[in-house]
Amino acid sequence: TWMDEAIVSHLTEDRIHEKYGDKVNMLDLPKGLRWLPNIDYDSFMHNGYYLYRARGGKGQVLAPLTQIGHVHNLFFLAYDRGGRVVSMLHHRLGSERFYEFLRIVYTKYQFRILFVADFEKELELYTGESWQSFFNDWLRSPKFTDWKIGDVDVDSVASGYQTTIKVHQLGEIDEPVTIGIKNADGESWQEIRLEPASPDYAAGSAHIKRADPKTWEITLTTPQRPKQIEVDPNREILDENLFN
Repeated sequence: TWMDEAIVSHLTEDRIHEKYGDKVNMLDLPKGLRWLPNIDYDSFMHNGYYLYRARGGKGQVLAPLTQIGHVHNLFFLAYDRGGRVVSMLHHRLGSERFYEFLRIVYTKYQFRILFVADFEKELELYTGESWQSFFNDWLRSPKFTDWKIGDVDVDSVASGYQTTIKVHQLGEIDEPVTIGIKNADGESWQEIRLEPASPDYAAGSAHIKRADPKTWEITLTTPQRPKQIEVDPNREILDENLFN
């Protein structure tokens, strides 16, 4: 089920955001009724899986139907979690490489049955690296990632403000993530890609280092004082706790 439905779920979501923007409401209410609550598209797509987890669900995406239990669990795992897995693949590759890879797979497997093992093999051929841990963590286990913003220190310096951000991983998967920093004007954002598998490195004006096995430290200087720090501002990964 993941091989077809998860890809369709992610591509549909990607297209909707491309066409309508980041904040999409499901109901087109008439002017006189726009005071009524609407349904946010992202909540509609993904809240089911968070409900499943809150109820103690610990299933994996690739499992026999008898193990999944019933159709609601199938939706939560194959569609909701599964769609986010494709989103994270998209996030890791970047849009240009992600869609190039899908074109290669489509050209080779059109009018054939595409199995997960084939998809994984083609991805490894395309990238030249192993994706075994990614597929094992996200599709063959109930493991999760949970990024949390820790201490944030801001100091005034000659060139503006030097900010040090500690980011903690509370889950089992060190999934690459974007850290968003909103400036004091409340409008402009700076995004920093946190790559847990990389050693200490620079990303633009920021320096990222691993402080301990589950903590990373980001240091950067900005002309304005940061107003807000946010994990995954574009909702590209499946983070266990959206409130930290």
